Amino acid sequence: MQRIIWIVTLTSGILATQAYASSWASVSAESMLEFTTKYEGAEAPGQFKQFNVDLNLDPEQLAESFLLVTVDVTSASLGSTDIDEAIAQPDWFDAKTFPQAEFKSDRILHLGEANYLAEGVVSIKGVDKPVNVSFHWSEAGQNAIISGELTLSRVDFGIGSGAWATDPSIAYNVRVRFEVHLAIRP
Repeated sequence: MQRIIWIVTLTSGILATQAYASSWASVSAESMLEFTTKYEGAEAPGQFKQFNVDLNLDPEQLAESFLLVTVDVTSASLGSTDIDEAIAQPDWFDAKTFPQAEFKSDRILHLGEANYLAEGVVSIKGVDKPVNVSFHWSEAGQNAIISGELTLSRVDFGIGSGAWATDPSIAYNVRVRFEVHLAIRP
């Protein structure tokens, strides 16, 4: 009887550790989410200062993996108070009406070595679009890093609407780059 209790306890501990080890949360102070567009041909870099990433990733059990990125749109900054106030307005991010953007994926594929693809949906300003996000995975014990980049079209999400929707002085494509430091979720 004691042997059965010991085996059940050991097995439960192993299963709990495996489930625990695959659940990750972003470490905000060490992470970055940047975007770059072009204004009149010159690069215009910006960043989101506040965002959270929840990742469940176990390379051995990808079917149970998911990725959720929640971005505080009000934290968007291009480094100028005037521009930051302008991009919060309805023609751009409409931050009062849509204070959050989101990427949600429940399908993560292994591309080989330490590279993965998260198939999901980006939601910005009430518009949902399917998007694939490639990322590099680096794990070291209780910490990990995911990094990568993708390109989104601002007009797909109504960012830069009205007169700005067809204004070629601001590029339609926006490059998004991220490096997210993660820790095992407590």
